[in-house]
Amino acid sequence: MASRVVRRAVRLIGASFVVAPVSSAVPGSAVNWRGLKQGYSLSPIARLHVSSFHHGDRILAEEQVISRVPERTELDGLIESADSVENLLHLINDHSFKGNQAAVLVNHLSRIAADRKMEGGSILQDNRFQKLQSTLEDEGLELAEHFTPEDTRKMALALAQQNRRSIPLLRALSYHLMQKHFDFRSSLLVDLAFAYGKLNFHQTQVFQKLAAELLPRVPELSPGDVMRCTKSFSYLKWLNLPLFEAFTQHVMDNLEKYSPLHLCNIIMAFARLNYHPAKGDSFFTVVLEKLECVLADFDRFLLIDLVWSLCILQQVKTSHLQKVLEPVMYSAFVGGIKSQKMQNYHLKLVHINTAAMLECTDFYKGPFLPSEHPSHYVEKKPTILQTGLQEVLVTVVGDSDNCRSPVNTIYGWLLDSEVLLDSDNKPLPLNEFVAPHVLHSEGIKPLPQGARRLAFLCWEFPSYCSRSKDLLGRFVMARRHLQAAGFLIVDVPYFEWLELKSEWQKVAYLKDKMGKVVAEDMAR
Repeated sequence: MASRVVRRAVRLIGASFVVAPVSSAVPGSAVNWRGLKQGYSLSPIARLHVSSFHHGDRILAEEQVISRVPERTELDGLIESADSVENLLHLINDHSFKGNQAAVLVNHLSRIAADRKMEGGSILQDNRFQKLQSTLEDEGLELAEHFTPEDTRKMALALAQQNRRSIPLLRALSYHLMQKHFDFRSSLLVDLAFAYGKLNFHQTQVFQKLAAELLPRVPELSPGDVMRCTKSFSYLKWLNLPLFEAFTQHVMDNLEKYSPLHLCNIIMAFARLNYHPAKGDSFFTVVLEKLECVLADFDRFLLIDLVWSLCILQQVKTSHLQKVLEPVMYSAFVGGIKSQKMQNYHLKLVHINTAAMLECTDFYKGPFLPSEHPSHYVEKKPTILQTGLQEVLVTVVGDSDNCRSPVNTIYGWLLDSEVLLDSDNKPLPLNEFVAPHVLHSEGIKPLPQGARRLAFLCWEFPSYCSRSKDLLGRFVMARRHLQAAGFLIVDVPYFEWLELKSEWQKVAYLKDKMGKVVAEDMAR
């Protein structure tokens, strides 16, 4: 029964693709987080009629015989007699469906859509069709304890490919997977890692089990498997050091088998997690040497992603910086109204330029972005932590003129708040003094001798690796850049702020933080 439900659910939930192991994807292809590349020309809804598995007959032969055939009802006849998509969808509102009836309806729906060459996108998004999906998910939830690991893989992939983040079902699949003691295949482990990463579903025990099962099998993995695993775990913000060290060694031992795209994806995954291999010098030497001769073949977005990641890991070279900071590259990202994607990549260019100006001056001499370039930091609604910090900080410094919140810097990083202290640690009115870190400074006075700029940075829960107090790579780079620009960094982590219940506790907390960073600066 469990296997039958899995097949029904996969046909339905995975409507827009034919389920195949992620590990069987074409070697060298990058992980496509919007879904696996499809090799079929059928419309999404029409594919529902296609067998979900390449070995469907074998699976049917192996399935347990169900002795009790469901009793035929009036609804079964209505489903069979319906002659249009709309009639079938109308039945969903008027009747209560069981799992087997839902599967029959979907098969009939797919046949009509295929015969009439209909576009399936609108059907898949129809609220009535979604209620059909929920029916099978509910049945899958009830039978999850009977699923084999292979059943779990198929169900998880089906959910992932449709971006259907059914938390109750994912929890049930995870729980029952942990109770089973099977010899998991490597491809199954890779596919589960992909599904959890695609759905951004965090389950630490499952991650630990996947890592423990994968670690001894890393030598047998293909380059594509290693790339997909690193990408998946980085998307989940989960770093297992022994496993990632094994991935690193696999790359070094099998470098000739890795395509440039494999290596780019692995570097980007390392950067997201701020993972620095124990053999980092050797690793980056051989990997960057292989990439050097093909950089000119990369499209501009991949090239920017790669160089930005190398800046995070502090492994960027002159040739990398020159390729992305040349005027031809920069000009494509400025002027006029740009898409969100273009704005994001322009911001990455600004970060790369900041790394070149502040961290690479001993070996990099140009080109740089124009000095008048805007940083285009995307403004967002302030969080509770940011709002709370800004309100309490006014009390700490005595006047709203003595703090600035937020501050969009020329470095591409946003300060949650800024305070300027004189040599006696007394707050100064910010608008009176020159501020070279903003595009248009209001003040004209030079800073007094011994003055210090303090940058307050709020670190929210998403800023950290999973189950860790280690910041993700981009935020580590932000701290480095702002420190190199002359700021004293006052970190305000969410887990410390949440422990403060009263305003006087928050005031005391910020005063203590400010005192410590000033004392550390004086001790240097």
